[in-house]
Amino acid sequence: MGAIRLMKLIRVSWMLAMSGLMSLVAARAHFPILVHDADLGSTNGSVTITYAVGHPFELEMEPAQRPDQLRLIDPRGRLTDDTGRLVKTLFRQQTHVTAWQLQFDPARGDTLVALTSPAEIDAAQKTLYREYVKVCIHRSTQGGWTNRTGQPLEIVPLTRPYGLRPGMVFSGRLMKGREPVANAEVYAERLNDVAPVSASMPPEPLVTYAAQTDLQGQFVLSLPDPGWWVVGAYADDLGSIRDKDKEYSHEAFAGFWVRVEPR
Repeated sequence: MGAIRLMKLIRVSWMLAMSGLMSLVAARAHFPILVHDADLGSTNGSVTITYAVGHPFELEMEPAQRPDQLRLIDPRGRLTDDTGRLVKTLFRQQTHVTAWQLQFDPARGDTLVALTSPAEIDAAQKTLYREYVKVCIHRSTQGGWTNRTGQPLEIVPLTRPYGLRPGMVFSGRLMKGREPVANAEVYAERLNDVAPVSASMPPEPLVTYAAQTDLQGQFVLSLPDPGWWVVGAYADDLGSIRDKDKEYSHEAFAGFWVRVEPR
């Protein structure tokens, strides 16, 4: 079970409790995956960003719908909307599952990629759920990784989100606009290169790591193995949001993808 499934379970369980129902309902969900192919030491050339949907550790993928928005934030904080340049593809080719890619040449410094998923609307509960995910691309010189993306729910890094080695920690703040989100659970899960054999799956606490934000929204998580990791959190109190002339309660997941380099 991945972190999003845990969060969905918490969310569903809370709604059932509020309705007076005591049974738990396990709801399978997904993670937004946002990774790139840039080498840490590259100084020029194009980079490919890939957006996919699935369970990272199990490598169980689902078809990804076209993102509602993809923006690039350059090292100087300037925003470019590149949603229209997304190209439909297959995730890692061998999965036969729809993914989306963008190819571009990053500026010198740190470029943030910020993606907004399509809305998931629950008409019965009058909720609208979105995933706000981002990743940082480093090129040649440090500068820009602390920039904000303007996403309604966002993980702001306090640890530089690249140049990490196994066992190093990643720290950040969970922010709802300018307001820190206190006492929220933050999860980390690794994207496997090969799907694990089900018989060898470790217990859930060894698949999805967790920490809790303090009163300032800050958290620290250790990332023990090389590879891509998602660090993310869920919030259900982002206020109201309108969609197609209807108003909903806004719920969201914020994710930050970071890569741990091999030793």
